[in-house]
Amino acid sequence: MVPLIVKKLIPDKVYLQLMYYHHNRRFINFRKPQSFSEKQQWLKLYNRKPEYTIMADKYAVRKYIEEVIGKQYLVPLVGGPWNCSDEIDISRLPEQFVLKCSNGHGVEICSQKDKFDFEAAKKRLEKSLRNNLFWYGREWPYKNSKSCIIAEEYLGNDAIDYKFYCFNGAPKYLFIVTNRFQPNGPNGDYFDMNGNHLKVRDIEFYNNPTPNSLLPSSFEEMKTIAQKLSQGIPFVRIDLYERKEKPIFGEITFFDSSGFSKFDQPDFDYELGRLIKLPEKKYN
Repeated sequence: MVPLIVKKLIPDKVYLQLMYYHHNRRFINFRKPQSFSEKQQWLKLYNRKPEYTIMADKYAVRKYIEEVIGKQYLVPLVGGPWNCSDEIDISRLPEQFVLKCSNGHGVEICSQKDKFDFEAAKKRLEKSLRNNLFWYGREWPYKNSKSCIIAEEYLGNDAIDYKFYCFNGAPKYLFIVTNRFQPNGPNGDYFDMNGNHLKVRDIEFYNNPTPNSLLPSSFEEMKTIAQKLSQGIPFVRIDLYERKEKPIFGEITFFDSSGFSKFDQPDFDYELGRLIKLPEKKYN
């Protein structure tokens, strides 16, 4: 593992070339990127807008969501924000809750408070607070963000993730993640916007054995939400949940698996790439 101090010395473009070669055994053609993975690396360098920092922040984005689609789509907060885990008074939280870092992968699920190892959760949250995601994949929206901890209402361990792949305001594909916390999970399945299950598979996931039962009741409303939240962005993933047959906002992700996703059908990487229309750029 490369020490953080060394990572910080490597220029973004060089670092991305090294990371891309590590994952794909080839280098990025920054002048004429073609694939989904290549174009996402290009966007990391050349599509940096201040508003992306707010949109990628799980706490700051809440105001944006309220303004664009309405607060009824937000998971209710039950605590926070806190600058560190020592500020959390667990006695003031409900029996069930979810702790999240606003800019990181730290998520702690409490489904039963008397069995929740709060001290262990605090240590993991503190580690996540210290680890700025920018330095792993050079995802620019995280670089200048200051992470905090929030507590959200518990949606259940079996909550299904609905991830819409959107291109300049047009949702084109839906990736549904199920059984995330099950022994044989997680499962991942792609659908088109007509609800057809696709044979292509992300190599990190096996398909759900019953994919035709996965489409949400609020599929059409979800598509409308994804369309509104992705306006003017070359590529973005809009993540939603469903509760009582209504969509619930999850998060906005600018780089799918940091731009290093792999598919069992490589042509799909290029199909997604063709959908990304890159803005004009003067090359360095």
